[in-house]
Amino acid sequence: MIRPLSLAILVIFLGRVSLWSQESLSQVQREIDRVEKEIDREKDLHKQEKERYSQFENSKKEKLNALQEQRAQEEKRAAALRGTLNGFKGQKNSYKSQTANLEKKQKDFALAIAQAAKNLADTLALDFPYRKESRIEELQAVSRQLESGGISIQEGLNRLFGVLEQSLQMGYGTEIYAGTYKSTAGENLQGSYLKVGSAILVFATADGKMAAYLTHSGNEYTWHDSELPGNVRQGIFNAIQIAEGKAAPAMPVLPVSVSSQEEIKE
Repeated sequence: MIRPLSLAILVIFLGRVSLWSQESLSQVQREIDRVEKEIDREKDLHKQEKERYSQFENSKKEKLNALQEQRAQEEKRAAALRGTLNGFKGQKNSYKSQTANLEKKQKDFALAIAQAAKNLADTLALDFPYRKESRIEELQAVSRQLESGGISIQEGLNRLFGVLEQSLQMGYGTEIYAGTYKSTAGENLQGSYLKVGSAILVFATADGKMAAYLTHSGNEYTWHDSELPGNVRQGIFNAIQIAEGKAAPAMPVLPVSVSSQEEIKE
């Protein structure tokens, strides 16, 4: 039989056990609640992370598509540029060919003008001997410079036509000029020349003691100063005096250009 004291102790013990059990259950429930909340929080975090990942993937996909489209456009643009560049290269080669042909034609034209200047210089060597040396030298210089490319075609033509114009104008008008005359005896004499067109060229010293005139026969010009008739020498001297303004105007008689083997005609 259980004693009252033992019973009391048993009751107290059982009460404490019951209390401890209740507290333990409460703690367990609280722990469970905490864990469930943590799980729910983790689920929310996972859901948010999943949404962010989905957004990232969509954004990545959109950017990738945009880059692919841009790349396709750039490739099309590059292909178009390559086509344009190839067209330019073709035009460049065509222009190079045209330029080479033009340069060759220009060079051929320059050489043709140079040859024309040479031929004209050879012709002038047989021309009326009025300052022809300077004209011949000018034509020879033009020819050399055109052959070497030292002057342009335009400059060569201008100088060539200048000599031609000078030669043509030589046949007009009268000119008196001082100069040195080398006589048929080899003596150098100072005096004056008188040119009338391209038909008459005479010379006389200032004292009138020496006079000379030019004749033309075939391709040759010949000076005559030896044993001139007095009227011829005086006519030359008078003409030069009148041209220089040292004598009154008159109609002097001059010898015309005749063969050296014919008589002098006044």
